[in-house]
Amino acid sequence: MSQSPGAASTTATSTIPASRRADGTLRKERKVRPGYVPPEDVKRYTNAKVESMKLPEGYVPGLGVVEKKEGAAGSKSAKKNAKRKEKKTTADAGSGQTPVKPVVEEEQLRNGKPTETAPSGQQPDNEKRLKNLRKKLRQIDDIQAKLDKGNELLPEQREKLQSRSDVEKEIHEIEELVAKLTV
Repeated sequence: MSQSPGAASTTATSTIPASRRADGTLRKERKVRPGYVPPEDVKRYTNAKVESMKLPEGYVPGLGVVEKKEGAAGSKSAKKNAKRKEKKTTADAGSGQTPVKPVVEEEQLRNGKPTETAPSGQQPDNEKRLKNLRKKLRQIDDIQAKLDKGNELLPEQREKLQSRSDVEKEIHEIEELVAKLTV
């Protein structure tokens, strides 16, 4: 009983005939059980998310963005979020109110006369600004210590040293403003 070179035998155990690999070496004949599928023939598992992320045929990278169809708006949560966003924008447009600015403008700080009464959220913002200015003053002190030791300074460090008086003045103004607001 002779077999053709490319066919597998039909006994209880079948065989995969010998063949040549791409690099030219010889692959031996192998016995396999019935129902065996070679690894090359096994289909890869893909889930729905991977399938949705696949690029369409003819897509050229860098040419443009792939536009989604109107019917496929996205997942359930994406649709829900879109509805919320739409509702929020229509509610904001319908109320006609402008949001209150929580931070006092620099001109108001310099004049010491706020043009409007301070909203409740303003004091923490002033305290935050005060904290930042104090940190800046500490950095200026560190730079001054480096200069006193004889280290060379970068141009940015020299600019920061020159701004010391402005920082101190602004700290004093904000402290006065916070004192007025707490009274």
